Amino acid sequence: LDPTLKSNNKKVFTFPRPLEPLHPLEVYVEKNIPVIGSFGFATKGKGFQHVVEAVNKEFDQAIVRINIPFGDFVPDSETYANYLGDVCKQRAKKGIDVIISHEYMSKMQLLNWCSENTLNCFLYDRNIPGLAATTDQAIVSGRPLSVSKNDTFRHILKYMPAYPDISVRDSILKSIPWVNQMQRDWSPKVFAIKFEGMLEALSSGYHFSEIKMGTFELPLQKKTLSNTVAKRFRKYKRYLKGQKLKDVIVKRRKKKNEEFL
Repeated sequence: LDPTLKSNNKKVFTFPRPLEPLHPLEVYVEKNIPVIGSFGFATKGKGFQHVVEAVNKEFDQAIVRINIPFGDFVPDSETYANYLGDVCKQRAKKGIDVIISHEYMSKMQLLNWCSENTLNCFLYDRNIPGLAATTDQAIVSGRPLSVSKNDTFRHILKYMPAYPDISVRDSILKSIPWVNQMQRDWSPKVFAIKFEGMLEALSSGYHFSEIKMGTFELPLQKKTLSNTVAKRFRKYKRYLKGQKLKDVIVKRRKKKNEEFL
């Protein structure tokens, strides 16, 4: 599930992030002062303090709310979550109100939480190969987004510049069209099309001359081909590299007497 993956292996397929749109979302209500949100489990490299520092630089008044839920499988979760919350509060200058919560939300609650924010901001400084998943919910919410120049956001950096190349203020003003494009490119419909394309690609690469255990091959003339196999041939004929129907080898399963291309 990494759209940036490149592989020469023909049996490796890259998929878009599987966004899960849930509706209805809370309608965004403009605030008198900006509300910058971030969330995630209490693990190293999440950079919550960087969010506060970025807001310090650009605003005289703002609310930074950070949700750090306790995790059963996160070592020292509660202790480290409280520590991160304290660090963020200590970094805030006068006029910047930092609100720390530790609520484990349902999918719908989390999406609504993201939809209430002026900006969802993730400034990780970790160095691991995997993609960040927290941004999935932020993107589904449709609100402005800001991420750091970190490899964990490489799938997002294809669509938008990273902080600090783009400021927090400019992210609020400019990033919604980029978020909307990600929503379209990573929609369930696009995911399904990609999955079907994988199945067709694997079918087209099938070697008909290959004998597998429990099967035998039998070349059939067009008139002897069953309706089921004929329909399947018509569906995949564009992948059969110009073979004529009479030349296609049909395999029959000995036990179940099933035909398949």
